[in-house]
Amino acid sequence: MNAPALISELTRIGVELKVEDEHLRVRAARGVLTPELQKLIATHKAEMIQLLRPAVATPNASLQFEPFPLTDIQETYFVGRGMDFGLSGMSCHLYHELDTRGLDVARLSRAWQRLIEQHVMLRSVVLPSGEQRVLESVPPFSIPVLDLRGQASTVVDAKLAEIRKELSTRSTPPGQWPTFELRATLLDDGRTRIHFDFDAITADASAVLTLLEEWREFYLSPDRPLKPVPITFRDHVLAEEAARDTDSFRQAQAYWMERLKTMPDAPALPIATEPERLMRPSFGRLSGRLDAARWARLKEHAANAGLTASGVVCAAFSEVLGTWSETPHFTLNLTLFRRLPIHPEVDRLLGDFTTNVLLEVDRSGESFTARAVRLRDQLAEDLEHTHFSGVRVMRERAQMKKGNGAIMPVVFTSLLGHRSRVPGGGSPFNWLGEVVYAITQTPQMWLDHQVREESGALYCHWDSPEGLFPQSMLEGAFEAYMDLLGRLADDGACWEQSTVVRLPASQRAQREAFNATAAPIPESRLDTLFLAQAEQGPQRAAILESSAKITYGELLGQAGSLAAHLVELGAKPNELTAVVLEKGWRQAVAVMAVHLAGSAYLPLDPALPEERRRLLLEEGQVKVVLTESHLAQRLSWPEGIRVVAIADAARGTPPRLPARATSDLAYCIYTSGSTGRPKGVMIEHRAAANTLLDLNERFGVGPSDRVFALSALGFDLSVYDIFGSLAAGAAIVMPQPEASRDPAHWLQMIREQGVTIWNSVPTLMEMLVDLVESRGEMLPASLRLVLMSGDWIPVTLPDRIRKLSPHIKVISMGGATEASIWSIIHPIGRVDPSARSIPYGRPMLNQRFYVLDERLAPRPDYVPGDLYIGGVGLAQGYFRDEETTRARFIAHPQTGERLYRTGDMGRFLPEGEIEFLGRKDFQVKIAGHRIELGEIEAALVRHPSIREAVVAAPGERTSRRLVAYLVPVEGQEPPSDEALRAFLGAALPQYMVPAVFVRLEQLPLSSNGKVDRKALPEPVLQPTRTSSLTDARGGKILATVMRLVAEVLKRPEIEPGAGLLQMGATSVELIKLAMLLEQEFGSRPTITEILSLRNASEIAGYYVERQPVEETPESKAAEPSPAGIRRFDSGAVTAQLASPPEDDERRQRYFKRLSHRTFSAEPLDAQVLGRLLSCLAPLKVEGQLKYQYGSAGGIYGVQTYLFIGAGRVRGLEAGAYYHDPLRHTLVHLGGAGTSGAALHTAANASMAERSAFSLFLVGDRRAISQRYGDKWRDLALIETGLMAQLLETSAAEAELGLCQLDEVRFEELRKVLRLEEEHVYLHGLVGGGIAWEEGSL
Repeated sequence: MNAPALISELTRIGVELKVEDEHLRVRAARGVLTPELQKLIATHKAEMIQLLRPAVATPNASLQFEPFPLTDIQETYFVGRGMDFGLSGMSCHLYHELDTRGLDVARLSRAWQRLIEQHVMLRSVVLPSGEQRVLESVPPFSIPVLDLRGQASTVVDAKLAEIRKELSTRSTPPGQWPTFELRATLLDDGRTRIHFDFDAITADASAVLTLLEEWREFYLSPDRPLKPVPITFRDHVLAEEAARDTDSFRQAQAYWMERLKTMPDAPALPIATEPERLMRPSFGRLSGRLDAARWARLKEHAANAGLTASGVVCAAFSEVLGTWSETPHFTLNLTLFRRLPIHPEVDRLLGDFTTNVLLEVDRSGESFTARAVRLRDQLAEDLEHTHFSGVRVMRERAQMKKGNGAIMPVVFTSLLGHRSRVPGGGSPFNWLGEVVYAITQTPQMWLDHQVREESGALYCHWDSPEGLFPQSMLEGAFEAYMDLLGRLADDGACWEQSTVVRLPASQRAQREAFNATAAPIPESRLDTLFLAQAEQGPQRAAILESSAKITYGELLGQAGSLAAHLVELGAKPNELTAVVLEKGWRQAVAVMAVHLAGSAYLPLDPALPEERRRLLLEEGQVKVVLTESHLAQRLSWPEGIRVVAIADAARGTPPRLPARATSDLAYCIYTSGSTGRPKGVMIEHRAAANTLLDLNERFGVGPSDRVFALSALGFDLSVYDIFGSLAAGAAIVMPQPEASRDPAHWLQMIREQGVTIWNSVPTLMEMLVDLVESRGEMLPASLRLVLMSGDWIPVTLPDRIRKLSPHIKVISMGGATEASIWSIIHPIGRVDPSARSIPYGRPMLNQRFYVLDERLAPRPDYVPGDLYIGGVGLAQGYFRDEETTRARFIAHPQTGERLYRTGDMGRFLPEGEIEFLGRKDFQVKIAGHRIELGEIEAALVRHPSIREAVVAAPGERTSRRLVAYLVPVEGQEPPSDEALRAFLGAALPQYMVPAVFVRLEQLPLSSNGKVDRKALPEPVLQPTRTSSLTDARGGKILATVMRLVAEVLKRPEIEPGAGLLQMGATSVELIKLAMLLEQEFGSRPTITEILSLRNASEIAGYYVERQPVEETPESKAAEPSPAGIRRFDSGAVTAQLASPPEDDERRQRYFKRLSHRTFSAEPLDAQVLGRLLSCLAPLKVEGQLKYQYGSAGGIYGVQTYLFIGAGRVRGLEAGAYYHDPLRHTLVHLGGAGTSGAALHTAANASMAERSAFSLFLVGDRRAISQRYGDKWRDLALIETGLMAQLLETSAAEAELGLCQLDEVRFEELRKVLRLEEEHVYLHGLVGGGIAWEEGSL
């Protein structure tokens, strides 16, 4: 710690420093000066004396009312008041409500007026220019009083709620005084409620606490003389600016620039709403208390570990954040209060002295103590370099990361060092009364944690924007945090544990119930299950092909004969016999014969390359290969291997063998390995039998069933096709090998053979559905069960299947080859159109699933982690690969349970099921954003013109971009890139919208029917933005942009390639630049876009792409026109009509009626909705009711209905409503449990879900047709158009956005709106508050 940082720290903890002659006088409370601090003081004594003596500022009274700059932190607050960022549009402020009795409000008001006179910053304002100044004089301040005594409780509650809503979200406009708000409300029983709101841009939290104490002193002693502070906050800000031209500043800058190279991102916490979509959010608070005795014990433990009180609390907070974060390595934003020693009385100065430091958290380490000490040491090193603030570090990071992911939105603020002047160390608010409500809110912050000590106890508060995090997620984390603080206080052993955070109690209980799958383990072999069925029904069909049928008895004879031959050839338990056969009945004969002979089978595809086949035969130490005659002759075989061709027919009985164990190896399936070397998965009989029997029991699989065996023998789904069917006495239906990828052949086989069970990867089922839909047919009635596994199930596919056969059960299965085919199951019901994936489900019998972090600790709800499988289904390991076996099959360090690490990601949902998130490879990071490719794919396939979609992120790690590969619906025109971007932009944040779209006839598939991502084609590169700046038009735009940048940055000129942030552009200056660009070009990039457009050249390129080319006579002639415009020959006689100029007013009319597909997350007020609908209500004109739109015959037969989402309109319950235009009232029709998205088509569902309301125009056919007959619909549509136009105009005046829709799910709508047969849907709209441009910095 250097001398300035040491002075700041000593001042913060209450140490008084004074220079007398050549001596440094130090005064502190007992126990405050630790030996470490005393040593630091002795080391830096000379430098401290030098800093404290000459630094006395000489205030210049004549300049104290002149504008002066904002500090770095104040600047971020100022920018956050605008609407250019997500989680903004508000002030950083603290708001308290206190109930008191006997308080003299007039006296309280006079005491506050004394504070205004004493502290000039209470007379300060922030100017629109991004500066601040102190007003020379302000009007006398008096606390407004509202008298609610004697009012009904409902009236009182409503008014108090209104005040709370107003003040807790208050934002002081630039230039307006005061920046604080004080009110008093008189209530019954002698109570007075004090409302206290203070803008943090005026003073930091520590200064506010001191201010409250002074307020108390002026209240108790009204005649107490003022003691003005001899220096000003302006002096301090200017001294801080001057310090930037020092070696200390430059050294700190160099330190942080080096640290930036490896600085991790903020904690990757689960979120429910993208921050960019939340504007002016309300904040919520979670509060906790550690009583004085436990807090004292915790501080004692901390001191023994060499930690301060703040240090141990920060370490505990970091542990909890790490548990709820996807990554254990992250950056925490710490706020500090840094007063430069420019004057002996600088501590009395009121102002915002906040600075921040970015603290790197690394949760690697054996114990909590070790991690906490490392965090302490890292912070100590960082505090040596606080001259370069954390805000400046984030700006540099924004430049490095092109504007994205730069912000550090999780904040830790400690007020534990504040010296309270309140007797007993109580809260500075206590003298005012009991705190009944408190909140702080900070723009762009996700989570703000504040800690303070009051009356010997520890108080913790978490403030966060409502709607940002998933429901109950933060509450669970806070419960775990308070639990950890308590255990650290009570249990010394906790300090030496590696995993110290426990899940909330409810989640621990839920996990136990989730994995309570124990049942009797079947001690069975796969062949003995078949033998039992063969004995019961030898005449039943076992295998069905297009031209062949084999009974159970015949299969037993064939397999028995072959098994006897294998025994003669030396087949032994736990050794491998290879099966190299094409799809057909011989495969079932071969694998059953191998089992009857006591051996295990190794399936190999005949189409494998020769080198691959040779490698696997050698790897498996194979001595015997089972194949068929033409393959035996055509393929080459390694020397020493006996090749046996399966005969067309044979008879025999099972050979007499010694007793075999259920733990014997049943099969070995080779899967691809990440190292390029295949891995042979060894599954024993008992493990596979457990899975097969569980599934057969769940779905009542029996002799009447026919299972379609579509999967290749080398894919483990085939294990169920063959052995699961034969264990149940069912028949296996085999497709022809040459038509195994032909959906038309599949459909024919299903019909001819009466297939009841389908088992495949989702892609193959989708191919069948596509075929049936294209033919306008239905799926065969015999098909009762569809099992899909092995890959992502498109969210639209289950409902498409049921539409083709309503009685079918659709089941999602999951697991791994290493865990006996399947381990988890989920019956798929109706799928929410906005869902991003199908739930993974719950474990099967005797199997367990875990979501664990890097330390094998359980992940909380919503938090992604590694999926591990436990239970009886686990493989023995990898054939002859002990190293890989040890790496993937582990023993849990706490429970000892054997687990398999799948390499997949998943997370628990509060409902108790796991959501599958895919391979880690499918999670990418682009420009600082963590992106799940599956989420984009799910959004794409909701487009009605897209059948399949895969998203990839090619490129180097630092220059990746998203590429979407699309297969359009057959017979439909594929949507354009712009249409796709608009469609996705309504559902996803912009950083998740692919840059490139590639259209394919079909996606490449692997041999197992999964999408082969490696075979996706390379996208064609697009030209760069700056490539179009060489012509005259581009050069003109570039010159304009350079002029504007130079103007904002106050430079005579700039280079086109000079980086904006490198030239010192602040966020305030970027906003100014955006405004100037809008004035010049008519539109502006969002701040996120400006941050990605790093220099003038890239900004100019942005406008070249968007600005229309200047018109020439030739271009005008060739200008395209709407298709409906009639054209005449050049000789036609024309008359030019006069038209008003295309001025801003006309253009503004266009912008006002723009269609909006995204809406603000902020709820609407019912009054705003009322203003919109008032345009449909009649006006009284000369005693008559007159509508603002026309209707044929004055019938007004088009009715207006609304559906309002839960919590989307203040003052109105969720559900359906009819708008009565005569009374201008809404009639509630119910439907509160309905999702708004369910009323819309898939293409519009996600947009409707995010809107505040849906509006439906419905015609009453009876009312219109009575007079106009068959013309009723034409006239109704004309009336509908007039109403829609009027609504658009009114929406603009109410600052609402609307989007016109064509189709809805009318049958669903009919039920919710309680419509009759004569009601006909005509048109729809969705609407809400306008979502302003947003970004992150």
